[in-house]
Amino acid sequence: MDRREFQKNLKRLEQKYRVFEYDHVVNPDRGAWSVLGDFTDKIIVDLGCGFGAVSLALSEQARTIVAIDASLDRLRFLALLAGFLHVTNLVVVHADFFNLPLVRDSIDRFVMIGVLEWVGTWDDSVPPSALQQRLLNGLRAFMHGDGEMWLGVDNRLNPLYLTGRTHHGDVPFSPLLPRKYAHLVTQVLRGHDYRTFTYSPNGYRQLLISADYPVVEIFYAFPSYKIPEICVTETGVELRMALPTSKVVSWQHRVGKWLYPWLLRVGVGRQIAPALFLRGRREK
Repeated sequence: MDRREFQKNLKRLEQKYRVFEYDHVVNPDRGAWSVLGDFTDKIIVDLGCGFGAVSLALSEQARTIVAIDASLDRLRFLALLAGFLHVTNLVVVHADFFNLPLVRDSIDRFVMIGVLEWVGTWDDSVPPSALQQRLLNGLRAFMHGDGEMWLGVDNRLNPLYLTGRTHHGDVPFSPLLPRKYAHLVTQVLRGHDYRTFTYSPNGYRQLLISADYPVVEIFYAFPSYKIPEICVTETGVELRMALPTSKVVSWQHRVGKWLYPWLLRVGVGRQIAPALFLRGRREK
């Protein structure tokens, strides 16, 4: 495929996928959070890789990165882009997340960035939390004994939700409501159950523990897990990461950037961090 045909494919993807932005897709800051762990010379599975921003970023450290997604369009784009960028340690796989073509005890790291919230929408006959736990637990069989599960997720306690904004097309304020009321409101206004479950930091910890990841470490991120500018460890260490890439910065971002460090210092900021990274494993 020559450059002209590649550009035509970019325009097609831009028209088909609202979330597609080429500069954002190849932005290496999508993997800035990887400084939180050890990914060097590891076999990594990026589950729900999308257009491959995280896969490409992690490929600079990994021995092999397996990029798995349910969309053939996105995987084809990622394969083409990896070729143009001369990335040789990346393999794309189209697969059902509950029936992966992987060998047991072969994976060092599973990465799911912005995926867990959507798992509950894949089967309406099963409660969302049960589906999430089933997926996490099933992936454990493919990991080494010292393997790690990495999640990038939205925090249910994000104060931005108090303004009515949501991240998953939810009814305004529904992430903050008790589940039964979120179901009721979503049924009335949308005609279906509320299924994009997010959790508080402790809720995610309990979900991972119940899925056989008893050792859980949480990192608190601002402004999002996509391109975090600040991450704070459970011991209070503040890590500065990516710089803002957008020329247009919302008033919520400006206020949050001023307010969030102060909330951290007074001990409140971690629980209401907009986003979280979690590392789950069996052993310390």
